[in-house]
Amino acid sequence: MTKTPMQLIQDVIEHGGAIVSSNDASLIEIANAEACGRFAVNADGFGFVRRTKEWLEYVKSREGLLTVAQPATPDTSKPIPYMGPPRVSLD
Repeated sequence: MTKTPMQLIQDVIEHGGAIVSSNDASLIEIANAEACGRFAVNADGFGFVRRTKEWLEYVKSREGLLTVAQPATPDTSKPIPYMGPPRVSLD
């Protein structure tokens, strides 16, 4: 359920946490926040997440697991070795 920013502010007052821009949140956090009613979008289309202490503890406990799935940055310091012409069979 997507909320308004004012509803999200009211949730922070009642339940605690911090409001962060969706630009500062991972896709997993945004999806979780939306599913749990901690996501808001303003009239200009900017998204906000109410980040909870429980979410931060969850991420910290799975830090190694969550970072494994992140795309690796290619190593551009070394040239890619030439492997010869492509071997294509037209059979």
